[in-house]
Amino acid sequence: MKHRLSSGILRSCPFGGTAVLAHNSLVKFTHHLITDNPRVAVVRYDPKEGNDLVISSVCMPFDDSSTEHCGVIEDVIRVMQGLLDRHLGCKFIFGGEFNVS
Repeated sequence: MKHRLSSGILRSCPFGGTAVLAHNSLVKFTHHLITDNPRVAVVRYDPKEGNDLVISSVCMPFDDSSTEHCGVIEDVIRVMQGLLDRHLGCKFIFGGEFNVS
């Protein structure tokens, strides 16, 4: 990690983070969903007509040599499953960086 911090610009997880962006015209129909996990950003789009849409950006761990790798993956999957369970009837889009095997 020290090498990464001293090597210049920090990119990718855990330095880049994740986000979901909404166009200004859609902001009044969206709201941020709290996940308590910095690797999962989520918004819910509530259109006037049709199904609600839950959009998330996920950043899986990138370092297979990390001792915490499996626990982090399980945490992210738990958050994703929790979203599915809490928002029944919604459509879902899970995008992001799924660089795991």
